[in-house]
Amino acid sequence: MRLIRNPELKGVLALVGIALALGVALMALTGTLTDWFGVRLTLKKPLTDRIVFVSDRGGHRDIWTMKPDGSDLKRLTNDGYSESEPVVSPDGYTIVFISQREGDYNQIYAIDADGTHMRRLTDITGTKSSPSFTPDGKHLLFLCAGEVWQAGRKGDHPERVLPTAQQATLAQLQGDTRAPFTWAQASPSGGVIAAVQSVSDAQVAMWMRPDDETPKPIVGSTERGAVALSGEKVCAAWASDSEMLALTLTGRKGEGVLATADPEIESVTPLLKSEAMGFPVWSPDGNYIAVEILKRSKSGLYQSEALGVADIYADSPPRILAKGSVSRLSWTPDGSRIICIIDKDICSVDVESGKLTNLTSGAGSNYDLTWAPASD
Repeated sequence: MRLIRNPELKGVLALVGIALALGVALMALTGTLTDWFGVRLTLKKPLTDRIVFVSDRGGHRDIWTMKPDGSDLKRLTNDGYSESEPVVSPDGYTIVFISQREGDYNQIYAIDADGTHMRRLTDITGTKSSPSFTPDGKHLLFLCAGEVWQAGRKGDHPERVLPTAQQATLAQLQGDTRAPFTWAQASPSGGVIAAVQSVSDAQVAMWMRPDDETPKPIVGSTERGAVALSGEKVCAAWASDSEMLALTLTGRKGEGVLATADPEIESVTPLLKSEAMGFPVWSPDGNYIAVEILKRSKSGLYQSEALGVADIYADSPPRILAKGSVSRLSWTPDGSRIICIIDKDICSVDVESGKLTNLTSGAGSNYDLTWAPASD
């Protein structure tokens, strides 16, 4: 190996080396290296143990974060556009959200956990909603114009998942071209996608494994035999760490049923009957399910009026913890409290006592509550 003896050349090479090192450090700070190489190469810290939500307290709907007790409030976006439905990646480094910043349709955007490095992830037509990460963080699921789509975590390789080509062809043959999906999410293992679809004047629950050519309706055993789970309103949610699905099924008379479903053995277990119920959310230990208690106003329309908690081992209606317009239920990691939005304020409700603590105290209207992952 020949040594470089020219002092001027040594100086130039040293400057080039310093510039490269600074460039690499800058790209690590901005997240560019991660985008380029597809692996986590950044000096930034992940977002953990915090509540993420949308609030208009600053004049328009921006993304904010705070600690679970309502302290240490931070604003992540502030650019005159309205954001909605933020979701934090499983590793805590990325927040994706819906916004209409350009063009005729809203799209999915992403920012780093500190609110920087804004980038657009989707570029397909149709109204987007309900973004979620697959458990491994490598893909995004979202609704687009009533269809279920999947893309890479950078928005790459978007493809329609539901309806499948077979479903779409059958719908066209039957003259039914409008059967929008209202919800879809991957199971904790990522191996099963559960979805809810509006068909005629009802909603139907279904699931699909990777090898399935078309989704299968989730069926329960009744006196009439196997019957697909359906209702005027159907809501579903996976348990956080097991392949169990919770479902609420509400009929036209306002009666509701809470059930669980196991895709491995394709079984359904009815838990209880109650009044109309909305989205279910499992407790961390899997023993309880929090639900929105609803009141039917007219065909297909329901109003939230209370927060309830059901014991999955007790055949009794959900215990009412708080009253009001309730949405976006979420358990704290230790299962002692439920964080939710009640009448546009973010509230913490003690599960045992029902004691309610208002975390936002009337500061603007608050929406789309979610959680950053828990720290190890």
